[in-house]
Amino acid sequence: MAKKLEEIRQLNKKYDNSAKKAFDSVLSPQKSAATLDDNPLIAAVARVAEAMGIVVKIPPLRKLSGGDPFKLIADESGFRFRQVELKADWYQRDNGPMLAFTKDGEPVALIPKSPSRYRCWRGDGGFQEVDAQSEFDRAYVFYPPLPKEPVTFWEMVKLGLKLFRRRDLVLTLVLALAAALLSLLPAMAMQETFNVWIPQNQSVTILVVGFILVAVAVSRGLFAMVQNICVLRIQGKLSILQNSLLDKLLSLPASFFKQYSSGALAMRATGFAMIQKILSVNVITMIITSSFSLVNGLYIFTINPTIGWIAMALTAVSVAITLVIGKAQMKCQRISLEMSNDISGMVFELITSVSRLRVAGAESRSYLKWVREYAKQRKVEYKRGQLMALLRLMTIALPTLSMCVIYYYVSVNSISSGGFVAINSAFVIFISSLLGLVQTLISINSVVPQYENTKPIIDGVPEVDSFKTTPGKIQGDIEIKHLYFSYYQGGATILDNIFLHIKHGEYVAIVGASGSGKSTLLRLLLGFEKPTSGSIYCGGFDLESVDIREIRKQMGVVLQDSQLIPGDILSNIAGSKKELSEDEVWELLKKVGMDEEIREMPMGLKTMVAEGAGTLSGGQRQKLLIARAIAANPAILFFDEATSALDNRSQKIVSESLKNLDATRIVIAHRLSTIMDCDRILVLEKGSIVESGTYDELMKKEAYFYKYAKRQLV
Repeated sequence: MAKKLEEIRQLNKKYDNSAKKAFDSVLSPQKSAATLDDNPLIAAVARVAEAMGIVVKIPPLRKLSGGDPFKLIADESGFRFRQVELKADWYQRDNGPMLAFTKDGEPVALIPKSPSRYRCWRGDGGFQEVDAQSEFDRAYVFYPPLPKEPVTFWEMVKLGLKLFRRRDLVLTLVLALAAALLSLLPAMAMQETFNVWIPQNQSVTILVVGFILVAVAVSRGLFAMVQNICVLRIQGKLSILQNSLLDKLLSLPASFFKQYSSGALAMRATGFAMIQKILSVNVITMIITSSFSLVNGLYIFTINPTIGWIAMALTAVSVAITLVIGKAQMKCQRISLEMSNDISGMVFELITSVSRLRVAGAESRSYLKWVREYAKQRKVEYKRGQLMALLRLMTIALPTLSMCVIYYYVSVNSISSGGFVAINSAFVIFISSLLGLVQTLISINSVVPQYENTKPIIDGVPEVDSFKTTPGKIQGDIEIKHLYFSYYQGGATILDNIFLHIKHGEYVAIVGASGSGKSTLLRLLLGFEKPTSGSIYCGGFDLESVDIREIRKQMGVVLQDSQLIPGDILSNIAGSKKELSEDEVWELLKKVGMDEEIREMPMGLKTMVAEGAGTLSGGQRQKLLIARAIAANPAILFFDEATSALDNRSQKIVSESLKNLDATRIVIAHRLSTIMDCDRILVLEKGSIVESGTYDELMKKEAYFYKYAKRQLV
């Protein structure tokens, strides 16, 4: 009885702890209301995420039991991860926090203790030191996501600071201050030498001072080396934000990508790389130059306050001139960056359209168009270069002119030779450091145009938010109610009051004249566009309230402009589906009638393909795209002119294979041979469904479809 009571007491204690954690999670978003410590995987993921400033969100238990728990947690929390290989001495380098699994499958958190030491966190035993005896089966690196809502520049800086250890920042500040104090020694030594030791003929003391100054120079060199190492560490940490930016870009809706050309978008997407490069170098430089100017400026005041104020006034004038030039330079940079975006987009379009340009004989016109835009951009860059040259000239001239003023003051006032030499040495360091600081601030300000360039991505609203429901496995039934669509408010109505219900497994064709709304309807079904009004349901889920990414994973799609991925045939078909074996890939190729053609190629599945490379014909590319679309056994298949380049034999093979799939098939096609066997044919006319039925039924009506088909039969 006592044992039973103790068990109940322990169970109640566990419930109390769980309830406390649930209340704590309200004020501490890093922790979920789910009991983290009760699940080793969730606890380990939470430890790694906490070290990287990532908020962990635990998916519902029903969802965790239906797939890979780690992947589901990552999807729910919004962070990306990558599997890495742990080499023999991995723990002696700072690779950042990682999630790892032991040989027995136990999840652990690997947290850096220092740049050359790691600690392993286990749910039962706390932290343990990692050494050569520690063995882990696999490990994963996390990439923190950008906030889903728009953020300011300083919020982005705060996000970047979360990636650093406090120890690194403190070390950088201490080294900067130490280097600044060392910079005073030459001036102080020269003052004592000229005022005391030379008049007293203390040659031994002077020799010792010489050795000390050599040691100071060596020490400053070592400090500079350590500071450069700090710069490299900062660059490595900040590079994580570039991954986060690309992750944010991939999460944006399809409508976002219509606003920019591919080249311009590529420039915007790589903006963080430039920001990282500018900040990592210049922030360290700013800390060092600030320390140098502050320490040496104060030292001048201790020697002669009047000269100190003169130095401050001269420096203020120099800084003002430098800032004016720097502001004009930044304006030129902003204009040049916008032009570069447009030129990059133009170059990308020209390169991808080379064959069409040659057919049209438009090479000269295209080249002229590029030259005109490029010349405008180079003019702006030339002006910016002139301003940079002027800035460098001022950096050299202003300290020299300021020294002339100091020399004049010294010549008319009584100052000891030692004091003069000390002031001269300290002032040179002071004004040079301060002007260097201003130039550094100007360089840091150049981050602003780069940040503005990437801001559309940063401020973009992701396609899916945390309030969208997860559908799980769906059936292929589709229902459309009262669907209206226009591409912009007040624009022409592209789709007008569409009602449609397609049952799971049904084979439906959509036909109509060009501009009737066929491809637009398909884009709406894929979630690429949002209806002006009305609802679309896939598998019983409203696309407006469901995680559309999970729906798309259960779709196979071949669009008119679908392209192959640069790589080999195997990777094009398997894609991210690593579980597909080569035998399964061959089976897919057989279903599209391409297995024999691939076997005849010298490299087989390893044959390299790319759009425009000429390795494959148009029909072969379409077959590969179809094989890729059916690889995951989708619930719904969408084909938009997917078989237009196939010969009759290949089309027959593909059609027979598709019949055996347990999937809803929706095709947009013009060839009658593609749609004759469909269960239903929908005829679109000016955005409305004007006819629906089988091929024979529609031909008997002798209405819209009859006229459409008759043109091909004739």
